[in-house]
Parts: sequence; C-alpha cells; structure tokens
Amino acid sequence: MFYITGDVHGDPQDLIKRTQHLSEEDTLIILGDFGFIWSNDIAKNEYILRELSKEIKCRVAFVDGNHENHPMIAKMETLVPYCGATAGELPHGFIHLLRGEVYDFDGQKVLTMGGADSIDRSWRIEGVSWWAEEAITRKETDYAIQNAKDHKDLIVLSHDAPADLLPILSLFSRVNCEDDVESGQSKFNLNKILYSELDIKKWNFGHWHIDRTFNEGFFECFYTGIKELK
Repeated sequence: MFYITGDVHGDPQDLIKRTQHLSEEDTLIILGDFGFIWSNDIAKNEYILRELSKEIKCRVAFVDGNHENHPMIAKMETLVPYCGATAGELPHGFIHLLRGEVYDFDGQKVLTMGGADSIDRSWRIEGVSWWAEEAITRKETDYAIQNAKDHKDLIVLSHDAPADLLPILSLFSRVNCEDDVESGQSKFNLNKILYSELDIKKWNFGHWHIDRTFNEGFFECFYTGIKELK
C-alpha cells in the first residue's frame, strides 16, 4: 500500500517513528523537504541513507521540497522506470518522484510536482544551504499538464500549494507565507496546473507544517500526519 506524509527535514528519528507501523510491502511518500541529501559530500549522504535504510522496513519515496540539495540529488540518482513513469533511484532504495511525472500506484494515477520558493533564502548561502533549483518553472508545469491530460481522477502530490490557496492557508499557518508575488512564483506556476483542464480529484501537499483539509477535502496539507493514498 502507498501512504503519504509531510516534511521530515532530514530528521532520522522522525522518519523512523513515522514508518514503524509500515511493512516491507508498503511505500511511504514524503511530500517534500526530505532533507537527507543535504551535504555536498556524496560519501556523507550515502552513509546517512545506508544507516537510515537499516532502521526502516518500508520503501520510501519523496517529491523534492525547497529545503533540498537539488544538484546533489541529481548527481546521486539514476533515472529508472518506476510505476509507469520515470523516477530517480538513489542509493539504498530511496526514490525521488520527479516533477511532472504521472505514476500508477496500485491503479491510482498520481501527478507529482516537487519544489517551492524558500522565504528564508535571504539568510541562507547559495550552494551550501539554498539552491536555485528549488523553484518550480513554467516549463515543468507545462510538462506536467502535457503528461497528465489524458488521465482521469488524478491525485496531485506536491510540496507547495497553488497560489489561490494562500489566503486561507495564511489563516492557519504563517510558516511559508510570503506576500511578495515574485518570490512566490512557484505557487503561481502551480495555479497553472490547478486551472488546466486536468481531471483532478484530490490535491495533497506539504510545506506549511499543518495537518488540515481545505475546500471540502479537495486540498489536504500534511505535516506529521500519515494517511493511505486514495
């Protein structure tokens, strides 16, 4: 079975706790800010993944968030066929669900879109604790729409939420609220997916550090909560 949860930010004890009730046949999908590939030292990252894999029974997949070392993920992953699409396979079995791909998870079609804009990047160091590849581009959303246009009853798994949800999200969480339109461009690019003619039945996302549903359950934000994908 497939399960979804929110950001873990590279905290091994947190991830181990969230996977305790899952079996070898299950997959836990993290909705961004996986965070275990952070160093620019490949050997260090491989060591972390190896030690983590010893403590976790289930498979772990993730969409990338904004707090990721995106160039290092790209360097360490091998592109492989995965559930009817393409994914990035990392050492010790961890799976990166790529932006704009449509996966078949036990008959459920799932569109994935990682990325977001960091509101804390002004006090981070580019190439050390912040990477420009975090941003969602129009090219990526165009690719996603093209890939998904012929599928029905899609579930979207993203890190951030579309811009249209910002007013209500900001009532419950200020963690990633940003009033500057330019710096929140990824949210507006997600709006393009929302307002395309895709047949979307549910949209799940992380990033905002709350567990809450919106718009009569059409949108659901995940943080520490875990639910079956359906």
